[in-house]
Amino acid sequence: HAGAPISNGYIRGESLMCAYHGAKFRIQDGAVLTPPAMCAIPSYSVRIENGMIEVEIEA
Repeated sequence: HAGAPISNGYIRGESLMCAYHGAKFRIQDGAVLTPPAMCAIPSYSVRIENGMIEVEIEA
């Protein structure tokens, strides 16, 4: 994602919008929804288990 922190983005329904350049990504799989982004971003399965947030990543 061009080095910009996506954590500063905005969640809008099922999408995440970059605060820096306005590109939108689908939260479910990281796919690009609107330019100027040209590549998908990583997406991870997340769940809450016993009050803990678990993020599934590949080893």
